[in-house]
Parts: sequence; C-alpha cells; structure tokens
Amino acid sequence: MEDFVNDLYGLDFRFSHENNNMLSIAPGLGYFLKKGNWEYRTGIFLGYGQINYPYYEMVRVVGNETLAWAHSGSRHNSSSLTAGGNLQVSRAIGKFQLGLDVSYQRADFAYSIFPRTSPGGSQSITYEDIIKVRTLNFGLFLLYPLLGYEK
Repeated sequence: MEDFVNDLYGLDFRFSHENNNMLSIAPGLGYFLKKGNWEYRTGIFLGYGQINYPYYEMVRVVGNETLAWAHSGSRHNSSSLTAGGNLQVSRAIGKFQLGLDVSYQRADFAYSIFPRTSPGGSQSITYEDIIKVRTLNFGLFLLYPLLGYEK
C-alpha cells in the first residue's frame, strides 16, 4: 500500500496497522462412518466469533512536520456469527491412521471507522465496513494410539 500511494502521488506516506486476531467458539454436529480400513467423518458447526478492531493509520512526513490520518474513537472488538464445516478421510495402516482433513469457516465482522487528521483535526464522516473472514484449511495427519488399540 505504501509503495502504491507513494508512486501514484509522488509523496512520502507510511502505513501501519495492527494484525487481526480472530477467536471463535463453534460447537457442531458430526457423522462418522467406518468401512473396513477406511474412516469418513463430516461435520458442521455454528457459533460465536470475535475479532480485534482493524486499526490502521497513514502518516505523511514533510520536513519536520508529521501528519497522521487514523481512526479517532474507541476501538472495540467486533463479534459475529461464525459457521463452517469439515471433512476427514483416513485409512488404517497397521497401528497407524493416515488421513486428510479439510475445514472451512466463515464470518462477517461489522465495524465503524471515524478517520481524523492529527494534529489539527479534520471534518470527517463515520464509515461502516465489514471484515469478511473465509478460511479453508487442508491438513494431513498420522495417528498412533498410545493407549488401547482396536483392529
């Protein structure tokens, strides 16, 4: 972003932001099927998600003067309904279980931003925006039972 604006306008801007961290608690329902050495699992989940405020700022330095453009006001966490599902396929090979796990999760976090220029302030309006979170995870796993083994 920095390079884009600097190249576009020929000015010296610096951007900084806080990383978004999401926490979700989502109980679900699942189904399990075993056919010979193969196991199939699928499930869906629905729950609560929370993400920290997406704070960022733009700073322009001209000589000894620094001009910052950033959100002015409280930075509360945003919450949302979160939903998703997973699919798991595995095969027993001796005492080991080798498999593939795929999961998907989505959530939409609404937030408001009121940008102001500092120092001096500026008239601005509040913008409403949404952080759309979509995660698709793939994983391979290898399991070995430490206690008890059924064949």
